[in-house]
Amino acid sequence: MSAETRARILDATLETLRSQGAAGTSARAIAKAGGFNTSLLFYHFGSVEGALLEAAKQDTARRVERYAERLGEVQTLQDLVAFSREMHKENVDAGHVTVLVQMLAATSAHPDMRDQLAGVFDPWIDLVRDTLDRIVGDDGIAGISTTDVAVGVTSLFLGLELLTHLGDSFGRAPSLLNALEEAAELLVAVDLLDSGSAGFANVAALVGNRRAPQSQLDGLPGAPAVNPPAAGAPPPSD
Repeated sequence: MSAETRARILDATLETLRSQGAAGTSARAIAKAGGFNTSLLFYHFGSVEGALLEAAKQDTARRVERYAERLGEVQTLQDLVAFSREMHKENVDAGHVTVLVQMLAATSAHPDMRDQLAGVFDPWIDLVRDTLDRIVGDDGIAGISTTDVAVGVTSLFLGLELLTHLGDSFGRAPSLLNALEEAAELLVAVDLLDSGSAGFANVAALVGNRRAPQSQLDGLPGAPAVNPPAAGAPPPSD
């Protein structure tokens, strides 16, 4: 019964955050949403802040467990970007973004929550890092460790969620996901998923094989040749 009561309180806490926002999430509002006495909340979690943090941890644990199975099927960076697109849409539709935004807003009134709330994101970072380790290996991406990349991806995704919550009337979120998809294809195309030095050597070769665009001054008297002939070479034929 105690476990059921705790789950009921946490579900009511998340629902109150979605519907009332951080400002309206009080012990009384949570109790009303769940149909229980406020004393139960304080008995099990000590405070509203305690219930909020536990609710955030539980929500994260549920989604990480669910997404871990899906990420186990991911084999390439392109697959990972496609998964990110799916997860982003699901989070928006299910209201997870609203909960996240309101949870961050709650730290303004309860600054002591900040350190503990920051730890809620660690499972996401670990999940992304483990997936990258499996896809690209220990060398990372272009010499950048998968841990650093995982922190960047998690931070980027968090910003993307917050941007969407604001309305994103300019469609920046889909545009960014499209750009990430193209970047993943480029990394694979130039073999940047090998060790950093090998990857960058491939990029240098790719760039070196491209002729720089001609200047509008090319061909005018006194203009330098784009590819000067070697010393002693015969003059070009007309």
